[in-house]
Amino acid sequence: MYWQKVPLEALRPKYVLNGYPKAGLHLAELMLAPVVLPQPADGLFSDHWVGSFRGHAWTAEWLPTRNICFRLSRLQAGRLVKGHLGHSDEIEQFLYLTGAAVVFVYRDLRDVAVSQTHHILNPDDHQFEHPDKTIYQEMTFDEALSAVIEGLGPYPGVIERWALYAPWLGCEWVLKMPFERMREGPELAAQQLLEYGLRRVSGAIGLEMRLDDAEYARMVETMVAAAAQRQLSPTYRKGQVGGWRDVFTEQHKVLFKAHDGEGWLVQLGYESDEEW
Repeated sequence: MYWQKVPLEALRPKYVLNGYPKAGLHLAELMLAPVVLPQPADGLFSDHWVGSFRGHAWTAEWLPTRNICFRLSRLQAGRLVKGHLGHSDEIEQFLYLTGAAVVFVYRDLRDVAVSQTHHILNPDDHQFEHPDKTIYQEMTFDEALSAVIEGLGPYPGVIERWALYAPWLGCEWVLKMPFERMREGPELAAQQLLEYGLRRVSGAIGLEMRLDDAEYARMVETMVAAAAQRQLSPTYRKGQVGGWRDVFTEQHKVLFKAHDGEGWLVQLGYESDEEW
């Protein structure tokens, strides 16, 4: 293995942006826009989206693994797909062997719950899809937030569904990207996204490569600027860090803790203990 300096165009990573619904995939996509293009429609698929659960990822009902991997197999070099992929050993191994740069985006689950609630209550069911918004429409925001936390009918609660994605955190080769880092430290996030993509390509071909320093700095600067254009995302709302504090009542806190038997907020580093 040896160093080789090459232009970015010769590397062409293929990115899979994966994350729990409403954790910040659109922000990651904005940041990567100067580096990779979305996977184009090819006659079989109409967009660059791939997921592992029925009902636009609002359920815990898995789609067939062969269908998921077939879609992922069509990802081209220099292109990007995004979606909500729960973890399975088969999907992880498939993505590793294809050399994909898999970025797992996560976020404070309380902010996720708030964002999911706004999504469900939004009357636009084109950009803000959900299989059955009507069962939430007569609720107040507080009631809908409670339903999102504990689950309602065929739609599991926010923590129950999160458990299907959480094992990605244990995959050493996957880049874990907190939403909060992209919002509060975009330059560091851009550097990590870019360097990770290069490492995945170089590892696949057995070379250790780096960009020209000037080109590297230019790409990071461009990625940071692109991420600031949040108005370009059709479903990006406020994207606040810690916005849950403005809407969580004591009842919501009690309900969340009752369903968070694994102590995810502490595991993820958002709290030091359960006394929040």
